[in-house]
Amino acid sequence: MMIRFGNLRGEGVCANNLGNVYRMFEGEFQKALEKYQRAISIANTLLQSNETIESQAILKNVLAVRLNNLGVLWKDHATNSSGSDRVTHAAMAESLFNKSLDLHRETDNMEGIAQVSGNLGQLYLVLDRNSEAEELITDAFTAVRDRNNDPIALQYACMNMGLLCERNKKFAEAATWYMYVLQRFKVVVKFVQRICVTNLIALCMETDPKRGVNRPELGKVLKKKAEPIFGGIAKGGLFLGKKNIMFVLDCSGSMYGGYIRTCRDSICKIIEENCSDSDSISMIKFNSQFEVLFSNHSKSSPNQKSNMLNKVRTETDASGGTAFYDAVAHALKLMTNSTETSGQNWIISLTDGEDGSPEKAESIQFIKNTLTLHRDFGVIVITVGKLWNEAEIRNSIINVAGNGKGLLIRSESNLSGIQDAFGKAVRMMQGNVTMQEF
Repeated sequence: MMIRFGNLRGEGVCANNLGNVYRMFEGEFQKALEKYQRAISIANTLLQSNETIESQAILKNVLAVRLNNLGVLWKDHATNSSGSDRVTHAAMAESLFNKSLDLHRETDNMEGIAQVSGNLGQLYLVLDRNSEAEELITDAFTAVRDRNNDPIALQYACMNMGLLCERNKKFAEAATWYMYVLQRFKVVVKFVQRICVTNLIALCMETDPKRGVNRPELGKVLKKKAEPIFGGIAKGGLFLGKKNIMFVLDCSGSMYGGYIRTCRDSICKIIEENCSDSDSISMIKFNSQFEVLFSNHSKSSPNQKSNMLNKVRTETDASGGTAFYDAVAHALKLMTNSTETSGQNWIISLTDGEDGSPEKAESIQFIKNTLTLHRDFGVIVITVGKLWNEAEIRNSIINVAGNGKGLLIRSESNLSGIQDAFGKAVRMMQGNVTMQEF
């Protein structure tokens, strides 16, 4: 669709996100490679055609993210290769990481610097280039620490220090770094949290002092505490992420008929097929007013699961106007005050029109303040068709959310488009990749 209408920016976003999806599937290296290369080519084209300083900075960060994604693909490929192939693949990854790092440094993006430094440092460790890894990771940590204004960047930098210490067999220091990340920050990025928790437990459970810290009792306690938080241990010892999900559904009059039925089916499908028993699920519907249909429910309870599905199907009639921002603001308020203190926090909202609430300005300000304070809150906004107020939604919500935590998905104005949009929202929540917005 993006190609058909000549939407180069949209095509680039789709190509990058498809590359992320293919990268997660075994045997799809070539498809991932082609998509990433196309996304990078488009970013370069857009960069050359935009002359304003602001546009240049934004596009440099976009290009840096895509170069890093492709670098990770080659790094993983190098890890699974041998001989001359391993050398070639590693060289590809190194070149891409360095290009990405240079761009992040140009725009002074500390979070990007921390992430890419970690990826490049890990590559150096795999290649036994330990001194280069140590210099890179340590310098990145020092820069982020001295700046002291980006908690997400600091989380990545501290995690990388732990990985470096572990590689250098300084297991007690590694455990200290992992523990610091988990205790120092009120909220921790999903990927960082998973690495720190799993590596810390592994170090504690290892009784050989040459391979760990020999704290099995502590390891058992950590494992016991972590399992309900992360929803159990997946294959390979990694934790599945617990999610606190808040659906915010437009039930205004313009959603009447097939649109609202498709939304009901999509939400019920997500609850039944994509939510785990440990997830906390809530829902707000809105037209001219908003209403909480259910709060902090779990599908592990047969009664709560039945109640959720029943309310989605029977209490979402479409009528009235649109108070989109009021509903999102209330969702953020509930999420901020929730007793569910662990897990990822996600709002999945859908709207198809202009907000006519008299409280709109106040709600927008509350949304901006909350997302600025809570950088871990993820907000996905699905719009039905191209809305004239799309820029307002981006400026009020998407662009304010933490890096990689805000996504606007413009669905086609038809039933299959809405279904596809909800599918993209699920992949965004479940992935550990850097998705880019439409």
